[in-house]
Amino acid sequence: MNVTRISMITRKEHTLDLPITEEEIMKYEGGALIQDAFPNLAPELREFYKTGVTPEEWNEMYGGMDDEEEEEEEEEDSVKAIESAINDIEDNPLTELQQSLMGYLRANIVDVAEALFDEGF
Repeated sequence: MNVTRISMITRKEHTLDLPITEEEIMKYEGGALIQDAFPNLAPELREFYKTGVTPEEWNEMYGGMDDEEEEEEEEEDSVKAIESAINDIEDNPLTELQQSLMGYLRANIVDVAEALFDEGF
């Protein structure tokens, strides 16, 4: 879908063809977080949707995504991977010990993901 925005940096109008749907747009405009509304849209294209800043403008001004943003993206991906693994495991019969472990992981998923991320997993 073609999306036109005015860049907050250059005040130039840009149009990009983004792989988004009307449903996702309505979700975002209804108050969903941008990463939740557009889960398959790359971070730099979510930035364009939100601010009109193109990936090229961003790179010219800031030299690409900073380390903190990259870490946040990686952490979100880790949390999603752990949630997916938990869901996969829940589809199979578990022992009592496995069920206890899954309960702990589900209750502490963010802490577990941060610990794994810190350890380089």
